[in-house]
Amino acid sequence: MNDKDLFPETIVNPSFQVFLETLSILPAISPLSNKLFTLIDDPNVSITVIGGLIAEDPGLASRLITVANSPFYPFSEKVSSIRGALVRLGLVTVRGVLLTTSLFDRVKHQPGVFELWKHSLGVSRVAKALSLQLEGVMTPDEASLSGLLHDIGKLPFLIFKPQRMESIWKNLPRSGKDSDWELEEFGLSHDQLGARLLTQWKFPESIRDSIRWHHSPEKCPVKSRKSAALVGLSDTICRGGGIGHAEFPYLDTPLGDFLDVLEVQGEEIVPVIQKFFEDRDMLEMASREIF
Repeated sequence: MNDKDLFPETIVNPSFQVFLETLSILPAISPLSNKLFTLIDDPNVSITVIGGLIAEDPGLASRLITVANSPFYPFSEKVSSIRGALVRLGLVTVRGVLLTTSLFDRVKHQPGVFELWKHSLGVSRVAKALSLQLEGVMTPDEASLSGLLHDIGKLPFLIFKPQRMESIWKNLPRSGKDSDWELEEFGLSHDQLGARLLTQWKFPESIRDSIRWHHSPEKCPVKSRKSAALVGLSDTICRGGGIGHAEFPYLDTPLGDFLDVLEVQGEEIVPVIQKFFEDRDMLEMASREIF
């Protein structure tokens, strides 16, 4: 996939373009997190070294341990150390948690942001469950991380124009696509922006592609097409079940379109949907605990 697919030639708001150029080098997160990103990229660095750096920030250490012990990682034994959390989560997931929580922290007090956070966690959980149900599409870790990051492209909009975004979210119509107003307001959509940022932040190509095309997997390169459909299906299940943005209750892509790309029947995902509905209250509590 080339850059034009990820970031097509659209008329991008000039001041927003400048903002993106600075955001792409990660000033939105702390210097410590920047160091962690560099270390995680180094295949020769040990978990001990990474854990030592995380220990310098008690808040970050506590958050990673909380995530590792949350219902999203349902192990019988709790971890109590940074090392235990790193081993349980894996470094790729730790990178995703660092990025997501750092960006969400900048906008967490804005109206509607908790719903977006809860939705991201819900999609992460459903994507992981679908990856276990539909073997061979994605690994559970890839699916979980792709679900967590699938709407990461919305956060720069909120950071750049918080008051404007609040006004937009309050006055959106109840039908249509997020990309319609995103393209009008900023010149690009959240899935395009998310893929661009993940490329610059050196996330795996499979995760980037699944995020770029999660609303239109039929357009995705063949090797990642089913992954994109799995993430899009997870998004649709969460929205349909009420774990979505309060302002966006509609479904912009029919569930059947994702099933067609995945080449599965609806009956095959019924257990995942049933478990999702059983776990909705838990998801609410766990989301608040980590937020």
